[in-house]
Amino acid sequence: MARGSKAETEGRGWLTRTSYRFLGGMSGFKAMKQVYEKTGISLQYEAYLSTMVMTVFTVLLLSLTSAGLIHVFLLGLNPFQALIPSMILASVPALLSMFVFIAYPSYRADRRAKAIDSSLIYTVGYSRVLALAGLSIERILERISEVDGNGVIREMAKRVIVDIRIFGLDVVSSLEDLSARSASQTFSKLLEGITNTMKTSGNLAELFAFEAGRLYEKKLEELENTIGILAYLGEIYVSLIVVSPIIFILMLTILSVLGGNAFGLPPVLQINIIVLFGIPLMAFVFAIILDSILREET
Repeated sequence: MARGSKAETEGRGWLTRTSYRFLGGMSGFKAMKQVYEKTGISLQYEAYLSTMVMTVFTVLLLSLTSAGLIHVFLLGLNPFQALIPSMILASVPALLSMFVFIAYPSYRADRRAKAIDSSLIYTVGYSRVLALAGLSIERILERISEVDGNGVIREMAKRVIVDIRIFGLDVVSSLEDLSARSASQTFSKLLEGITNTMKTSGNLAELFAFEAGRLYEKKLEELENTIGILAYLGEIYVSLIVVSPIIFILMLTILSVLGGNAFGLPPVLQINIIVLFGIPLMAFVFAIILDSILREET
């Protein structure tokens, strides 16, 4: 597994280096750049954009070649006749690869924001304890970077420490930069509150206590909403997976006794399809929905 991961990483590195060498540092798409800066990806945005253009062009070229060969040798068209349908078919995977590159930063930023919000209340509570002990914000961030259980928050705290101790930035500038690059709006507002408190020589312990109470109330509201959603899903689960199959099986059983034939298939075959494929498939879909809902609250 480690060998495969290393080979995959080297392959991505080769693609990035090659695209950056041929296309240089591309820029543009300011909205996409703002989202990309919040993803935490170590690759520079210009290199990511060059990789996207190179990948789309390569996919388009390979797809066009493959589609042309299929039209010429398998369908018997001459190269001129095969040009237009080949270009239409080749545009599909090229556009799909472009969509993946454009959508991935938004997906990554969204997952990163949920990861921050899920345990931010514990980080704020721990910071309040450290602030009551008289630690400065730099020491608090250092402790968070060492012991915090959330990997995203720990990584962001380490970034502030690196900016301060290696690049020589002051604490306020580092926190403002981190706030601009945070995927979570809640965390950005917390960082803004910390910087404002430091500028006005306020009490960080009181700020963390206020933020912890606010996050606790927000967590309770989210849990109440989740319980309501789970209650509705429970009713849908009973109606769709328990009651509906029983009704359909009874109807098909009656049709088989009367000699009827619905949808052009024998009733026994339809019952087998419902029992062996329909019910497990619906249960699998519900399991995915429940997992996605409960994962956001953990």
